[in-house]
Amino acid sequence: MYFLSPTLKAGTSSPGRTPPKLAFIHRRQRQQLQVARALGEAEAKTALEQVTQERDDAIAKKLAVEAELGICRAKLQAVEKQLLEVVKEKLILLEEVEAWKDDMQELVSRQIQSQIQREGSDPRADRVLGSRTQPGLTTHFSQWQWRWRRRDSRLKQMENWPPSQEEKASYFASEIH
Repeated sequence: MYFLSPTLKAGTSSPGRTPPKLAFIHRRQRQQLQVARALGEAEAKTALEQVTQERDDAIAKKLAVEAELGICRAKLQAVEKQLLEVVKEKLILLEEVEAWKDDMQELVSRQIQSQIQREGSDPRADRVLGSRTQPGLTTHFSQWQWRWRRRDSRLKQMENWPPSQEEKASYFASEIH
């Protein structure tokens, strides 16, 4: 019969001693816990290394994307600047075209007026040209008509562009007279 005392454990005959079978089980459980703890620590260490590596990769990727974004922004600003310059040039050219159009209409009007005046002062012209023109009638050429009539001559002029100083002088002299 076993005597139970506060210092003795249940199922033991001497104080502080565990039966050999139970000691073996405890030792085995402790070893398993140590192995599990070691495996858990190794797995935790591996998982921590993996998470750290993923974080470092994500940071590197973020920095690369930010650098690429900076490059794209710089390119966008350069293209916007070029576009603004092109729009300004287009506006200047449109103003020049309008001025040219006005000049051409004025030139044609002057030539028609001088032709009408010549025809009015020359009695022979009335007989020859009387059926084609009426006194006081002015003709307006649209830019489109002028473009088609002057297209071939302008192409020839463009082949020899820029004109020499003598050609410029003779052109302006003919315009004045």
